[in-house]
Amino acid sequence: GRVARVGVSAPPIGAGVGAEATDTVPGIAGGAARSAGARVPRIEDARLLTGRGRYVDDIALPGMLHVAFVRSPGMWNSLMETHAQIYYTAQDLGVFEKIHSVAFNEIHQKGNYLQTQDDIRKMFVAQGVDPAAFDKSWSSFGVTSAVKKAGTRMREYKVDGVPNLIVNGKYRVSSGDGMTQADMLKVAEFLIEQERKKG
Repeated sequence: GRVARVGVSAPPIGAGVGAEATDTVPGIAGGAARSAGARVPRIEDARLLTGRGRYVDDIALPGMLHVAFVRSPGMWNSLMETHAQIYYTAQDLGVFEKIHSVAFNEIHQKGNYLQTQDDIRKMFVAQGVDPAAFDKSWSSFGVTSAVKKAGTRMREYKVDGVPNLIVNGKYRVSSGDGMTQADMLKVAEFLIEQERKKG
């Protein structure tokens, strides 16, 4: 089939803008028939073009939050890269909360550093994950890409310990010099407010 061409009528701003058919539509019984279109008044044009438009980002409510926290695994050696792969595989398979605590206990309480894919697969399978599903996720593009991106973030932010907070990709707040986690949150809150004011 042939496609009708539709012309656009553009009267002066404020007069209402709408699409108006100007050509014929072939293939309709009785030969080419005139297509019809109705102008749709656009009442928003004036305020948008004069800078008076209001968007979701402009809304400020009492107690409204301005922060999204994104977790990223620490990674500054090859073993931690393997552990980051555990992190993203668990996320991909929807078992993050379960695997996170099990992996923590394996590493920090049992001394099993989960260095090989076989050891890691056993841990996932013990938590009810299908071995084939684990293998597919472990080597998937999504998981390997997430690991690479996390590694890039760690290098760019010069993270070499935990905990660390990165604020808006500009500031790194880390523990040290006696700073507690509560102190870190206060500093991060101050920086967040500064960034929020900048818009």
